[in-house]
Amino acid sequence: MKHATARVKRFGRVQGVLAVSAALAAMHGCVVAPAPTPFCHEEFGSGAAGENLARLHGVIDRAVEQYGKVREYRCTFEKRQRIGGRLQDAQRILLKFRKPMDVYMKWLSKQHEGQEMLYSPSRYGPRALARAGGWQGMVTPVIPIDVDGYWVMRDNIHPINHTVIGYFLEVFMKNARRAREEKESDVIDSGTETVSRRRTRVLESVLPSDRAKGYYCYRCMVWFDEENGLPVKIQIYDWDNNLSEEYLYEKIELNPGFTDKDFDRQNSEYNF
Repeated sequence: MKHATARVKRFGRVQGVLAVSAALAAMHGCVVAPAPTPFCHEEFGSGAAGENLARLHGVIDRAVEQYGKVREYRCTFEKRQRIGGRLQDAQRILLKFRKPMDVYMKWLSKQHEGQEMLYSPSRYGPRALARAGGWQGMVTPVIPIDVDGYWVMRDNIHPINHTVIGYFLEVFMKNARRAREEKESDVIDSGTETVSRRRTRVLESVLPSDRAKGYYCYRCMVWFDEENGLPVKIQIYDWDNNLSEEYLYEKIELNPGFTDKDFDRQNSEYNF
């Protein structure tokens, strides 16, 4: 009884601190998520709770299995990232991907409309080909760029080859499984939600708040498509519980039958 009372008091103090933090963050233009529901690991020792946690990890295992069957996909990729402390505007991109690592991207959002990038190591070597959008693309040549070089990383958190579904799925899987094995946190079932007309199951992984432990983030939410099992939306929160990354994969076409032409700079639909 004393332990339960202590937990309640600690929970009350945490909620109070987070409420103040949220108010201060709002004044500074930060996006702060509601505090996740805290769980005590002794409460998860029950058989029912253990079965539920195993079921949730089964959703992650299914996603990994299903992604293993995907050779290629086409989608509209949307990303928002916090760069230099500021959450950037969303960018919408036509994305084509083929394993092991052929990537074509064409920007659809107004700010970078028409910008293109092609990365096909087997054909063009370790650098990507980039073309500016708009009038700049008409007067400047196509240039080779490093996938993790200045021109990519100046307004991105990840290099080009880390924008695909498989990369984020692996990050989520490794962190969630490590946290489970070390009993550092839990996977939370946040119910179902419709995303881009797709019914999804929402899972939340709350990781240790101590950055020094080496986890990728403090908190991660993933929306898994209930039909194909794959993640279609991802939100990542930093150690101050601010939204730092958000990714959306819309209108996913799995295994559409790409040919080498889809990753060829001579493709007449491209402007390389």
